[in-house]
Amino acid sequence: VTNQLLLTIIMSFGINYRIGFSFRRSSFLDVFSFGKNVLFTELLLYAVESIRTISIGKVYTSSQLAYYDRGQTYPALMMNTINDTFFSVLLPHFSKYQDDLEILKVKYIESLKILVFIVVPIFMGFAAVSKEFTLSVLTEQWLATVPFIIVFCLYQTIFPYQTISKVILYAKGESSLVWRIEIWKSLLSISLMVLSLYLGTIYVAASLIIVRLFCVILYLIRIKKYFVNVEIVKQTYKPFISSVSMFLIVFYVDFGLINQWYVLLIKIIIGTLIYLLSELIIDGVFLNRAIAVLKNRIKI
Repeated sequence: VTNQLLLTIIMSFGINYRIGFSFRRSSFLDVFSFGKNVLFTELLLYAVESIRTISIGKVYTSSQLAYYDRGQTYPALMMNTINDTFFSVLLPHFSKYQDDLEILKVKYIESLKILVFIVVPIFMGFAAVSKEFTLSVLTEQWLATVPFIIVFCLYQTIFPYQTISKVILYAKGESSLVWRIEIWKSLLSISLMVLSLYLGTIYVAASLIIVRLFCVILYLIRIKKYFVNVEIVKQTYKPFISSVSMFLIVFYVDFGLINQWYVLLIKIIIGTLIYLLSELIIDGVFLNRAIAVLKNRIKI
């Protein structure tokens, strides 16, 4: 609370506009008609995730819940950071072109390619070093977390398709459509959770990959209605090839009994080099452009 209060006070010095105490019903209804769906969507996502955690806690032991929760926490934390950054930047950027579908289509493809280029190797790389990460950060007693980290990393690799598509729909004012898609996703999520709950916690985690694929398909179907002849898979499959190659090499490399922190650092360096080299061979032109974008030399 103190942080938000201080932030508000400090930022007020750089903004000339001062909030008044007037109320305009038409303005409220205009904003609320869009914002209510965004609010309901976020509340629904939180509620479904809470139900899943509580259900696992009821059926399994506290240690099994802890492994599941810990395996989910780190990939989710990384993804939330990436998602919040891109979402806050891309939504106003896309909104400027909401009435020009041709420009919006170019922005959509370019942003998706950049996000896939960043996200997929990060999470495939994290999955590849999950054992070393666990031993270094969480200690040996948490090794049972490793399969969950790998599953949740795979779960996050397909998130860019959902994120960029959701931003496009919000930019077009389609918050009600996003709300409906998330309802269908939540229904499937709860159904698969019930079916997999008594099979094991790892099956509950794996069911989320199916849910996300289903959700991505729903988003892409809708996006295709705006952008005809957009070949999403063809435009974005190359980082997956490079990332899988990197994962297979890094995951199975064994450096013996040296300090796990050193192993973790070495594997990160090796994985980064393998991914960049693979991307250079597969699509050197896009690699150079992606690096340029990340260095802010050009705008998306």
